[in-house]
Amino acid sequence: MIVCFRSSVSGILSIFYLISWLFLGNYILLNLVLAALMLGFEEEGLQKSKNEEDLELEDEQENQISQNALYEQTMHSSTIKVEEDYELDDLDEGLETKTKEDRKKEEVYFDHIECQESYFIFDQDMLFRKVVYKIVTAKIFDNIILFLIVLSSIKLILETYLPDNDTEYQNVRKISEYFDLAFTLIFTMEFALKSISSGFVMDKHSYLRDN
Repeated sequence: MIVCFRSSVSGILSIFYLISWLFLGNYILLNLVLAALMLGFEEEGLQKSKNEEDLELEDEQENQISQNALYEQTMHSSTIKVEEDYELDDLDEGLETKTKEDRKKEEVYFDHIECQESYFIFDQDMLFRKVVYKIVTAKIFDNIILFLIVLSSIKLILETYLPDNDTEYQNVRKISEYFDLAFTLIFTMEFALKSISSGFVMDKHSYLRDN
């Protein structure tokens, strides 16, 4: 700020320049905070819907178990022991099959993603693409990216107030360049992972067409 006032530019223009950057920085931080709040509300709604679906599934399973128990009790009174053992074996096989199907349903990959082969290489059946999908859909991944966006915005705001030709801040500018390189690599990796997981642009819900 002192450097701006001591420059050859008019003092009024310097004040206007500093105030405009303060408003712009506050506007960016406010948008980031609002985005984080909206993301939290959306995740809370999805979690609530998932809990309701889990409760309904548990009720259906309890009803099915009750019906199976009633069926077994009825067969006890009307059939001989050999027939009872045969039916119990069939029931156990049915329960094992149902358990395997439930486990398969729990591991749902590429929900609402229509891209079958991202970049015409990574098929949905490939283990690598499934691992990438698990990474990008994890909550901690979104939180890390959001934190890095906020950190990058703060660095950009602070960097605008550093004098251009002042040797005193030369080390600070060098560190800032390292941060810029790190942010570039991280955001490039985020783009690569998300585009591999959901496709780039050709299909619905791909990286560039995801709403």
